[in-house]
Amino acid sequence: MKVQELINILEELDPESFIFRSGYEGGFDDVEGKPVEVEMVLNYNTEWYYGAHEKIERSFDGSLEGKTVVKGYIL
Repeated sequence: MKVQELINILEELDPESFIFRSGYEGGFDDVEGKPVEVEMVLNYNTEWYYGAHEKIERSFDGSLEGKTVVKGYIL
C-alpha cells in the first residue's frame, strides 16, 4: 500500500476511532510512535511464514538481482 492509498482510507474513517495492529501471538496492540523509514525489497521472501517483503540492512546478504527496492515506512 502506498501512503496516498492509506490517506484515502483514513479520510473515510471517524477521526476519533482507534487504530490497532495484530499482537505477536494473538490479541491486538495500539499503533504507537512515528513510522520508521526503511529501504525494502519487494516480494523477497517466498516462505509462507515470512512476510513477502524484506528490509535492507547493513547485514543484508541476499541477492537483489531482478528485485525491486523501494523506500517505505514501518508503523
